[in-house]
Amino acid sequence: MPQQQVAETYSRCFPQIDRLNRCTQDDLQLEHKLVTHNRSIRVIMSLLGICIVDSWLLFAEARGAAPGLNQDGYYEDLA
Repeated sequence: MPQQQVAETYSRCFPQIDRLNRCTQDDLQLEHKLVTHNRSIRVIMSLLGICIVDSWLLFAEARGAAPGLNQDGYYEDLA
C-alpha cells in the first residue's frame, strides 16, 4: 500500500484520536503540571487525562455551539 494512501486512510478514519491526543498533550498538559519519573503515576495521570478530555469532548458535543464555558474553564470547574 503506498504511503500516501496510508496517510489518507488514517486521516479519514482516525481524526478523533489525533483530537484526543492534541487536547490531552497541548491543552490539559498534565505531564507538565505534575512532573514525575514514577511509571505508575505517569500511567495513572495519562488515564486520568484521557477521562478528563473525553468528558470535555462529550460535554462540548452535547451542548452544541452555545457560548459560555470554554475548555480551560471546564477543566478548572472540574478540578
